[in-house]
Parts: sequence; C-alpha cells; structure tokens
Amino acid sequence: MRRLTLAALTLLGAARAHAQTTVRDAGPGMSGRLLRAVLAAPHVEIRADTGLVTLRRDTSYSTTVVVIGGSATVASHVSGDVFVVGGDLFLHPGGAIAGRAVAIGGGVMNSTLATVGGVRLSFRDNTFVLVPGAATPQLAYREIVPIPPYRALTLSGAYGFRIPSYDRSDGLSLPFGPQLEIDSGRVVLDATATYRSNLGAVDPRLLTTFVANRRTRLTLDAQRGTFTNELWIRGPIMNSLVTLFNGGDAHNYYRADRADLRLERTYESAVGTVTPFVAAVDERAWSVGPGLGAESGPFSFFGRHDRDEGMLRFNPPVTAGTIASGVVGATATFVTPTLTADGAAAVEAAGHAPDDRRFVQTTLDGHVAFPTFRDHSFEFYGHALLTAGDAAPPQRYSYLGGTNTLVTRELLTMGGDQLLFVEGQYHIPISRIRLSALGSPVFTLRYAAGSAGIGDLPTLVQNIGARVSLRFLRYEYALDPVSHDSRSSFSLSITP
Repeated sequence: MRRLTLAALTLLGAARAHAQTTVRDAGPGMSGRLLRAVLAAPHVEIRADTGLVTLRRDTSYSTTVVVIGGSATVASHVSGDVFVVGGDLFLHPGGAIAGRAVAIGGGVMNSTLATVGGVRLSFRDNTFVLVPGAATPQLAYREIVPIPPYRALTLSGAYGFRIPSYDRSDGLSLPFGPQLEIDSGRVVLDATATYRSNLGAVDPRLLTTFVANRRTRLTLDAQRGTFTNELWIRGPIMNSLVTLFNGGDAHNYYRADRADLRLERTYESAVGTVTPFVAAVDERAWSVGPGLGAESGPFSFFGRHDRDEGMLRFNPPVTAGTIASGVVGATATFVTPTLTADGAAAVEAAGHAPDDRRFVQTTLDGHVAFPTFRDHSFEFYGHALLTAGDAAPPQRYSYLGGTNTLVTRELLTMGGDQLLFVEGQYHIPISRIRLSALGSPVFTLRYAAGSAGIGDLPTLVQNIGARVSLRFLRYEYALDPVSHDSRSSFSLSITP
C-alpha cells in the first residue's frame, strides 16, 4: 500500500507539472479570449520564474511560444505566435516571428531588424496571474492599478532626444524635448523642438493629451512640421534607412502649421477593438524642395544626384493657403486564431480651402492576413483615396509607383485626389534553408493593381511578380501583363 500510494502521488505530481495552463477568468475585452485560444492550441510554455526569458538567436521553435509571469526577449526564429503574459516583449535584431507578437500586461518593443508576420498587440491595462491553490495551472484576469497621483517632468527617449528621421526634403530631423505628466498621467504635455538640417529650421510642437479613462482620450496637437500622405507605402523608420542608403525616398512632402483637436474612444469585444474619432483640423500649408532642376540636396550613399528616383527627385508643389476641416473616422483591429485584420477610415469635409474649394475626401486602409497550407500564408492590402465635390488642393494628393506599390512604374509618378491600390501576397517560407544570422528566406507570389488621377481614376495598372526576402533584404521581379514592361528591384524592408 505504501508503494502504491507513493507511486500514485508521484504520478499526480508529474501530471500537475505537465498540466496544460488554462484561463479561468478571461475578463473583459479581447486579451483573455486571445490567450484562452492560444493556450488551447499546440504551444511551448515557459515560466518566467527566474526573471527575464531569453529566446536566443541560435534557437528556433516550430510552434507558438507562451511566456507566463515576466518579460521576454526574442532573437530566435518562431514559426508561430509569441505571447508574453505579465511583462514586455522585446524584439531583438535577427528575431523572426511568423505569427503575432502579443504582450499582455506590457508592451511590444520593436526592432527594425526583426520581423513579425502577424500583428503586434500590446495590452498594458490588464494582465493574468496564476490562481493560487488550483489543482491545475489556471490564469485569472487582473486590471493593472494606476500609480497614485503624481507630477513628473521627464526627458522621453534618450535624454530627451526622440527617434530621428531622414528624407530628401528635411535631411536629418532630430526632435528633442521634455514631457510633463500631471495627475497620474491623465494629462500629458509633450513639447518638442525638431531641428531639420537641410532647411536650417527648428520646428516646435506641443502635444497635449487628456485621458478621461483607459478607453477615452482628448488630444490637441499643435505644430509646425513637414508632412506626407504616403506613410501607407513605407513607414518613417524604414524610409529613413532607404533614403540614406540609396536616396529612394518613397514619400512626397509639404510644410505646414497644423492644429488637430481630436476626441477618440475605444470599444472592445472578444475578437477585436474599434476606435472611432472626431477631429477639427486647421492647416496652413506651403511647398518644400527639392525643386525642379535642384543641384544639391541631403547626403545619401547612392543616388545623391539622381533626379529620377534619388535624392534630387522633384517634390510636387502644393497650393499655399489654409484648409479648415472636420474629420470623422475609426481604426479597427480584429484577431482570431486563424485570421488577423486591421483597417482605418477617415472622412474629411473642408469648410475652407485655397481657391474657395469645397471637397469631401475619404481615405481607406485595410489589411487581412491568414494562414493557408502548412506554413504558407496569404495577405491582402488595400488603400483608397476618394474625393467628392471640388478637386482637392495638391496637399491632399497621394501618389504611387515604384517599390512597395507598382514596381514597373517610376517612383511616385502616379498621383492625384483619386487613388486606388490593391495587393495580394502569398508567402512560402523556405524552412529547409536557414542562415544563422539571417534566418530562412521567404518566397512570395505577388499581384498588385493601382491607379491615381485628378478628378477621376484612370485605367488600373497591373503587376504580377515574385519576391525573395531574407530578413530585411528583398529582391523582386514584376511584369505588367498589358504593356509587357518588366522591372526588378532590390530593396530593404521589415516585412516579407
């Protein structure tokens, strides 16, 4: 009997040690539902009992990784998602996550030299803790209690210096400034001055945020700056690196004094969040170089004197004057175990504009991604700009053409106040090939179609092609099936 009792206790202990962690209390919102679904699927579970968990560069995981009880750094290759519960998720150079990067009770800290195939989600207002005394490991929802009231003046970033940017109009843009938080951070005054090397100018900005609760906020953003309508093509960090390297700046620019008063509220469900907003915008704009026939511009390692797709590419002028408008819109994110989708919509109605124009402009963005066969995946992306009424002034135009849009067309040579771009990508990871520093290459089949014009939309230009990506390096070949024009390009990117 003693031996049988000892054996039974041993087996029970082993069963408890290897029992699957479940979510007892999912709480409100989507974080608990996401965690419950990922724990019910195949995964590797790591407890952060001894502190920071490190997923090293020389390791790889063939399934989802869930870290419970602390923060984690990811420099390895993960074929599924990475969930961190109770801490921050730090992406390190060389890290590659095929699925989603999710931090519950912390944030996802990005690295431009890491890749994430799915969405990045941060749930900072709640976490999940192990239920004490439970027969099997169970997690329960806990709301993160705010810090007691305080007043603090801080220097955000690196001693007050924020993330710099680099482009062919401003050269180096280096922001610096303090941040004042009042009443537990409910009121935040973020003041910066940005030095722009090519213009020899210092631009002021004051961003005031009032947080009514964790779902509702009011912001007033008053600034002088350099603006672009092409952030949908390439983000500022990667665009800065590409511009410095080969002068291939994928944005057009204009200068403006702008004030933006915005009220937004977030609504949560089990599978997603929706954040509608209303805003009042007043903007006084003017043109910025490079002008036609420019002889000099900011430095780049290659393409410094190139007027076609390099640093001296002509920047379209805008109509000087003021636009006063009202804006309504929303952003949304939906995540299920088999699909991720995010989108944004904004409708701007101009009450006053240069030349007495009256226009209503709608901007739409959408992205959907889901797995297909084995470790393959499919992505769809769409961007549209639709203008009704009078033609919008050029500071409300957007452009396409070149890398990341229609490869067979020159960079940003198609533009106007009417624009449509759609793209489908089918990704095939080549897992049998793995380089220690760069990981596995990804082969992508790609279809894109788009057009842009003033007043109406011309015939769509189509591209079909293939792409090979290796971390942040990318080679692409594209063919226009109508004109039979073809072109290949080599570029940098943080996506497959």
